[in-house]
Amino acid sequence: MRLPRPSPPPPAPRPQARFTNQIPAERRYWVLAAVMLVQFISILTSTIVSTAAPTIVDELHGLDLYAWLFSSYMLASSVTVPVVGKLSDLFGRRPFYVAGLISRRT
Repeated sequence: MRLPRPSPPPPAPRPQARFTNQIPAERRYWVLAAVMLVQFISILTSTIVSTAAPTIVDELHGLDLYAWLFSSYMLASSVTVPVVGKLSDLFGRRPFYVAGLISRRT
């Protein structure tokens, strides 16, 4: 009388690829530098608007329009940021960062 052979163990499950938002250690300084550059460009833009404000108000011929200058700047920024954010979700962030840096530089 023969004994039944034991069935081989089932194959081990393949490890699933894990998606993580952590930045690899070798890229952290590059990412930090890129974020600092973008923040610097943003602050520089605000400084340029503040410096140019008196000239723009003179061309508008009225101090009563001074508030409109900053309101229109903030409104344009508030509309642009969510739109570009959604587009960057769809097409990737790098092209929009590069385009933003190039457009602010010129």
